[in-house]
Amino acid sequence: MIKVNEIRDLFEFYQNWDELRPMLEALTRDPRLSEQERRLVGQLIELVDRVGPQARPKDG
Repeated sequence: MIKVNEIRDLFEFYQNWDELRPMLEALTRDPRLSEQERRLVGQLIELVDRVGPQARPKDG
């Protein structure tokens, strides 16, 4: 498991996207975040999905 505080650059973030994505997805449902913050995290997930190692098709 990747330690988030050990990611040093965008390349490492990109390399570990498949492991990081579920953690970020969980934040989109975290009630401690505001609706705007959850939406922003969701948009970042979509952005990385479009350019990530295994680009995912957009749902719906």
